[in-house]
Amino acid sequence: MPKPQSPTFLSTARAFYGPAFDHTKKKALARSMVDWTEMDEDEQSFASAHLAFLNLQAQAATQKLLTQVRDLLDEVAESLSVALEASLPEEGEDEEDEDEDDLVPGDVPEDELPPDVDDELPDEPDDEPDEDQAEEPAVPDAIDAGDEPDEEG
Repeated sequence: MPKPQSPTFLSTARAFYGPAFDHTKKKALARSMVDWTEMDEDEQSFASAHLAFLNLQAQAATQKLLTQVRDLLDEVAESLSVALEASLPEEGEDEEDEDEDDLVPGDVPEDELPPDVDDELPDEPDDEPDEDQAEEPAVPDAIDAGDEPDEEG
């Protein structure tokens, strides 16, 4: 994929002001600050005005891009609305398009229908033992070797 080309205002700003402002070391920035102070007032005013002009160009380009994005989103929203409206059935179609395969309330005998939520379900067997049944005593898994049974009598 080809690398996108920088906008002209950005290329211009980098060409003119990159060496003066785009520093990664403090010494280089200090040199630029000294160079700025050595400029006369007219040169400083021109540089400030030029930077402000480049900033306005950047804002205009951003505004144009945002307008294009908004227009695209409006088109997508319109297409989505049309698609959703087309997928919804017409009001009169429901009654006319009933297939014979569709179930109607009288098709299935009542004894084959699942119970309603309010109907009582038959008692299911409990996994827990009844209270009157005695539980079997628990058998230890292992016996310690130090616990030998007493052999009396």
